[in-house]
Amino acid sequence: YDNDYIKIGQSYFDHAEYCVGNVRVDSSNSSSRHTAFVKYCEYLWRDTVVMIYVTSTLCIISNIFLLALFAYVVVENGHKIFGAMTLSIILNLFVCYLSTTVAKLTASTQHTSIKAGEPKSSCIAGAFVIQFSYLSVVFWLNAMCFDVWSNFHSMRVREQLSAQQYGKLNGFKHPKFKWYALFGWGIPL
Repeated sequence: YDNDYIKIGQSYFDHAEYCVGNVRVDSSNSSSRHTAFVKYCEYLWRDTVVMIYVTSTLCIISNIFLLALFAYVVVENGHKIFGAMTLSIILNLFVCYLSTTVAKLTASTQHTSIKAGEPKSSCIAGAFVIQFSYLSVVFWLNAMCFDVWSNFHSMRVREQLSAQQYGKLNGFKHPKFKWYALFGWGIPL
């Protein structure tokens, strides 16, 4: 049917309850006929609850702690380049977990609705956001590792920076930050 339901016997099944495979077209007669293997997918409610609701709840809890960590880093280390890089990682993790939560909670209605074999544009956009933010976390961690190595490989004493002297978010103004941002966001993009 056009609404992605299938009728087998006297029962109707939603698009999330069946899988179609091995579709063949038999056009030996004057009318073409399609044959397909249809499998009924019976998911245990427990698996659905764990995959959708428990995972989404844990992502929401993680986002609450990420917001608290974001505020702490702004106050304590926002004036340093390392703090700015940490804030970038926290922001990317927040976006990744938020997008994952939205995708999981809307999966049964929005993201699995497939028409003519193509997923909805919102599903594709959500996938790109999740992929980009997760890759950005990895590249920002790599940039932080390089920054730590470049600062400590020769072990020399440097002047201590204070937040009162330079401002809370001056780490973003550091000359190296634009290069790290190009690496951390540019390559995943």
